[in-house]
Amino acid sequence: MSTHISPLRRLSAAILSLSAASLAPTAMGATDTATATATVLVPITVTKNTDMNFGNVFDTNGTVTLSTLGVATASTGTLPTTPGTRAAAKFTVGGANDNTFSIDFSGSSTVLSDSASTPNTMAISLLWESVTGTGAATGTAASPTTGTLNASGAATLYVGAALTVGASQVPGTYTGNVVVVVAYN
Repeated sequence: MSTHISPLRRLSAAILSLSAASLAPTAMGATDTATATATVLVPITVTKNTDMNFGNVFDTNGTVTLSTLGVATASTGTLPTTPGTRAAAKFTVGGANDNTFSIDFSGSSTVLSDSASTPNTMAISLLWESVTGTGAATGTAASPTTGTLNASGAATLYVGAALTVGASQVPGTYTGNVVVVVAYN
């Protein structure tokens, strides 16, 4: 007895096998799509608007503190009645709206020096405040490590400092650098 399968039955069996194999993964899986996006921010910038200037001081003034409002006070004695120019440093920060940024002054001078061949120095320690937008200083130098750009992408940094004037400080003009580095958080 021979079992002969007709060509039509073979073709039907092959079609059913292929149909079942091609339907199995689709019937058991699911597919969805996510959108990938990226936003390129405008570069953050910092621009110096005003240099820091303690004005005139005496060697009897001890520590002279220059507030972020540009007001100087002395720990001892009185400041000269001819104050010279006094100003806190001012920097404008620009960038992408409503973003936060870090504030770093680590490249700044820790002393002010005169131009003598062996420079005379005065120690300086910075204090600052960050104002969102282009507002005025408040005089509150909390020395924050971050700031926030406003809806227009602006913020302002006001920098004051404490200057230690020696009891026998050599007269002259002393200079140093206030270096501010900002970066997006």
